[in-house]
Amino acid sequence: MLKWGGKIRLDEKGWFHLSPYWSVGHQKYHNFIQLDADRSVESATSVLRGGVSAQVAYQKGNTRFTLYGGWNGEDLQNNMDADFKEFHYTGNLGSVQMFELPWAIRVYSDLDLSWNRGYAHAPMNKMEYVWNVQLSRSFLKKNSLTLTLTGYDLLRGKQNNWYQVSDYSTVYSRYMYVNSYFMLEAKYVF
Repeated sequence: MLKWGGKIRLDEKGWFHLSPYWSVGHQKYHNFIQLDADRSVESATSVLRGGVSAQVAYQKGNTRFTLYGGWNGEDLQNNMDADFKEFHYTGNLGSVQMFELPWAIRVYSDLDLSWNRGYAHAPMNKMEYVWNVQLSRSFLKKNSLTLTLTGYDLLRGKQNNWYQVSDYSTVYSRYMYVNSYFMLEAKYVF
């Protein structure tokens, strides 16, 4: 595994930050499946994983802008089924912005686009986009009261699918969650 990062100073208050990341790994799972009272058979699933990601950030004062992206892949094989070979991958791109508006209103926004490809079960080959926004403002003496309004998944792009492959089965689940909502928070510091 290799990881590297660094900061480059652009001026007295601005920072540029780059952090790439690579990873590779292999796992092998062994299970014994009971066929009847006297016989069992060994099942082995081999998983080869790899991925790469990078992030670029710029910060100056209270303003920060970040772009990120990544790709991860898995190659699955099982000795019980010679035809079972699955290579699937996920990827994502996104950005995070933090800045301040007039009247000392702080804004935090993140937009993320992610995708899955290569799954045997078609609904898992999907693309999702999620946009979250947060506005906050502090009041009173010493900014002791902070009000925060947060909107989650404003574009309603989040899906609730789950997929797992094991020696015994392939499980696909879809959940019914409320992903898109607003939350108002008040915080008072004594």
